Amino acid sequence: MGILSPEAKFWNWFQQSQNQYLELENQNLEEKFSQLGQKIKEVDEDLTFAISPLDDQGKREFIISADGVSDAFPAVIKLVSQAPPLPLWTITPFRAKVEMDEYHIDLGHRTIKAEEVRFEFSIIEARLELHLYIQGYHPEAEDILIACQILLDSLLGEYDAATKIRFLAFHDLAELEAPDQLPQLELLPMLVDDLNRGRLDGSLPIIPENTELLEGYEVEELYALLQGMFHNLPNFVLINPNFYQFAKKREFPWLLGITIQFDSEDPTGLPGDTTNQILDVMEGEILDLLASKSKTYLVYKITWNRQRQVYFHLKDWLITEESVKDWVKRTALESSYEIAYERDWESTRAMLLVLFEAQKDSLE
Repeated sequence: MGILSPEAKFWNWFQQSQNQYLELENQNLEEKFSQLGQKIKEVDEDLTFAISPLDDQGKREFIISADGVSDAFPAVIKLVSQAPPLPLWTITPFRAKVEMDEYHIDLGHRTIKAEEVRFEFSIIEARLELHLYIQGYHPEAEDILIACQILLDSLLGEYDAATKIRFLAFHDLAELEAPDQLPQLELLPMLVDDLNRGRLDGSLPIIPENTELLEGYEVEELYALLQGMFHNLPNFVLINPNFYQFAKKREFPWLLGITIQFDSEDPTGLPGDTTNQILDVMEGEILDLLASKSKTYLVYKITWNRQRQVYFHLKDWLITEESVKDWVKRTALESSYEIAYERDWESTRAMLLVLFEAQKDSLE
């Protein structure tokens, strides 16, 4: 019989001891958790854990975490991958995103809310260089630093918070002349989701033909993520950073607009978290479908008034048409499309002009 690996030793012990963690009582909790913590650190000293309450099926979730230490991520993955069948447990690698209506951290003397934190970013080698702007920040404010780290962990989940951010800097919100022109921190998950799907590469800066339209948004290598009001309703707009300097517009003359309708209990008409996930999946499906049929250029998307509209320019519509019609018929949410021949992208330029002006007007 060979020598057991640290992972095998841990799971052998856990299988034998699992009942005392399934039937947790107030008695000896500290002793039980101390023993589990000691056992898991025998695999890797940076590993930690969390155990959920019992669910309706009498199961618990056992979360194995590196506590944000990226060097220990391989140890988490290796340990979880070697877990034996445990019918009464769900074994989860890394702390997941926390779903809540309002992301905030209470410091006692003040509360840090994600909606009050602004950010700007650049994308280098598929990772974010992130600058956070927080009211009252100064270099000695360690409590604010810790609060923001917890917010990032809650918004993105442990894995993305550690692996998708290559550089993080903090600034006082007072440094900004127009802070409302930067996106709120609670929008960061949307950006990271697009980054995970390979939508953003950050390789080219935005160079608008009318630079003044992006005043307050335009930063070298910044992806244009705008929020404002459109027809008196809030909206979020994400714009391809390469659009203005794209030199081959005439090779992509077909403008395809996809509209996805959704229900929302929010009077503003914006989607909830679950609906937003469905929208992202559908958007990924149509992008993959188009790219498999024709050269495709994603220009921009806007989410507002219980709908998401996504606009593409295609090289060849004729070989794509039937596939798009079929996709629209079988989507999870009601969808439609419109197609136009726009050799010089006139409608696209005009619509972006309207959106930029709407964003400016909402800030005045």
